[in-house]
Amino acid sequence: MSVQKGTASLTRINLIDVIRGIAIIGILLINIHFFEPSNTKSIEINIFDSKVINYIEMFSLNKFHFIFAFLFGVSTSIFINNLQTKGLTLWVHIRRMVLLFIVGALSSLLWDGDILKLYAVMGVLLLLFQNVPNKIKLSCGVLLVTFGNFLPILIKFIEIKGIHIPNLLNSFVLLMVMLSTLGHMLLGQALYYIGIFTNKSLLPKLKKYWLLFLTLTLLIWALALFIQNNELLHSFNQNSGPIIGLFYIFSILLLYQIKPVQKCLSILIPYGKMAFTNYLGQTIIGVVILTPILSNYTVHTYGMLLLYVAVTLFQITFSLIWMHYFLFGPLEWLWRCGTYLKIQPIKISKT
Repeated sequence: MSVQKGTASLTRINLIDVIRGIAIIGILLINIHFFEPSNTKSIEINIFDSKVINYIEMFSLNKFHFIFAFLFGVSTSIFINNLQTKGLTLWVHIRRMVLLFIVGALSSLLWDGDILKLYAVMGVLLLLFQNVPNKIKLSCGVLLVTFGNFLPILIKFIEIKGIHIPNLLNSFVLLMVMLSTLGHMLLGQALYYIGIFTNKSLLPKLKKYWLLFLTLTLLIWALALFIQNNELLHSFNQNSGPIIGLFYIFSILLLYQIKPVQKCLSILIPYGKMAFTNYLGQTIIGVVILTPILSNYTVHTYGMLLLYVAVTLFQITFSLIWMHYFLFGPLEWLWRCGTYLKIQPIKISKT
């Protein structure tokens, strides 16, 4: 009986790691363009590059960041549950978030697109919802997403029409955009407690929601093809992340029930387990290595996409090798040691 329970738990964690790995791959697809050398950014973008960038934004922009935040909410729930099981206080979680904020601050010295500081702050705010009923948690998540992701599209549309937006309203929208990340995390927590990762009896209902979000996603993509204003298109692609992100999550959840697909996706389990290391590794590879090397060259979009594939394959391979010998990624291990204020085991026992 205990073996079956452990196997189910392992499958659940593996599924979460697979989705997290896919999120990291998608985040790099967007971030790779920020690592272009300055001389490339200054050249005139040709029609091919422009179309490719638009399609990348339509399929990826903020979709995988949403998934990453969604899973951050899930992992926070699991972590806090483990704390309670061990009889530890929530101060351990707060210490964990402080360490994450420090790492994010250091990462921000390399480039200003880092998300870890925001995640750390929102990770602490999640404690306000710790004892809140799941329905209220879900409602708050939906409300924050509505204001934080869909209001900016309306504001951008109004601005394009030449209507003045009061500074107070702009400040409110900016605040809601930041809090939308908290909304993404709350959605992750709420759906995790509902049991979408563990309860197979929910699969029929999950298929219905998948059809709903498939329909919404297709409508969003169709509408994006008709938006002519680049600023509005960018805002639309960026803020449609939650709907399309949920469609991606539900799609992976359903596909993972198919054994051959599950076997193929298992290659991403080590990559997802090392998400912290791989996310920061992408920043280091991009800012410290790629940008200086490419500074003497003009690199078009297809060139950056080839580099994206190369970096992704390298990280997946490195993760597979590393996790064959170790329990945690290098940064995950350091984070764990700092969280518990104790040196944690890292090597896999061969006995």
